[in-house]
Amino acid sequence: MSLYLQSLGWWNLVGSVLIFFFLNEKIGNAILVKWGGLFKEEFTHNFYSRLWICWAAGMNIFFALVNIYSPVWNVQELMNFIVYFDIISYSIFVFLVIRTLVNKTAGVGMYLALLIFLVWIGWGISTLL
Repeated sequence: MSLYLQSLGWWNLVGSVLIFFFLNEKIGNAILVKWGGLFKEEFTHNFYSRLWICWAAGMNIFFALVNIYSPVWNVQELMNFIVYFDIISYSIFVFLVIRTLVNKTAGVGMYLALLIFLVWIGWGISTLL
């Protein structure tokens, strides 16, 4: 369980840094549209999209640190709760990916994101068994 929590934590911490790069439209479009193929159309920023990017990155940092430090605290009930929370969060991500695919706004890279989310969910469930 500790390996899962810390792996997911570091994954999210690195992801948080990447999210901050999305504040620059040129870099964000390069990563999400051109290189990653997650979306078909380029995007532009307004005040609310920049606010959302900062909120998402900040919450992801918190999420990452909780995952990284929970094995250090060594409270089994807390670690179980965090794994349940991880599974629920990534299940929501799966729903959002499927919704994006159904709306046909996603690129082929979204299938890789779906696979990654399913791996985290599967690994999380296996740690609880």
